[in-house]
Amino acid sequence: MDMVLKILRGELIGRNIKAIHLKDRREIEGKVIDETKHTFVFETKKGRKSLVKARYAFEFPYGKKRVRIEGRYFDKRPDERIKTRLG
Repeated sequence: MDMVLKILRGELIGRNIKAIHLKDRREIEGKVIDETKHTFVFETKKGRKSLVKARYAFEFPYGKKRVRIEGRYFDKRPDERIKTRLG
């Protein structure tokens, strides 16, 4: 749980992340280059992709593990995520 809060409250721009679409399981990997309240903009091998946070789960490398967090937890402005609580 502690690692999930660190990710939710941390800066995501510049991180390499895998996005998994919640309905069709399509995967997109890339570096986050911008963030708004409802979207992440990824730089991928095929160009830039704008992803609606609530439609994806996001996988983050964390040490030797990978942590998957549903996008609904990120569906806030970046400065509001600092105050995120789980539970």
